[in-house]
Amino acid sequence: MKTRPGVQQQGSPAGAWPDPYMTRANKMLVYSNPHNQRVAPAWHNNNVVHFLDLGEVAVDPGGAALNPLYFVITGFDHAGTPVLVQGQYCIVSRLPGEPGYSQFCRVCFLEAPAIYMPNTVRSEEDAKASGYPILETDMVLCAPVL
Repeated sequence: MKTRPGVQQQGSPAGAWPDPYMTRANKMLVYSNPHNQRVAPAWHNNNVVHFLDLGEVAVDPGGAALNPLYFVITGFDHAGTPVLVQGQYCIVSRLPGEPGYSQFCRVCFLEAPAIYMPNTVRSEEDAKASGYPILETDMVLCAPVL
């Protein structure tokens, strides 16, 4: 995993992302990034998309439409920090132009068993159909999909 110099890794439950400019099909994401913002890969309906991880934000719970943003975990460590499945992209529920899309995302954890194979779940439908517990958090990220 690579991190960009000067980019803080806080504000997101993921910590460090895989190289954000390469998709699973090994194609480059063409995106001008003059401010060195963190670009992260994600799944949406079995397709790789990218979003900007602009960090945690405070929103009025009743005033903002929030899309679920799923992170696949295998549980929590002794300090209560989620243990992410290494190599698994998170899952975005909506894209720009779809009804209900918002750049503000509620972090949800999909708690998979330890034997889970990364990137088996690739859509919100997969997450809901998996039978794994979905833990909705109070954390909201500003994560516009590119």
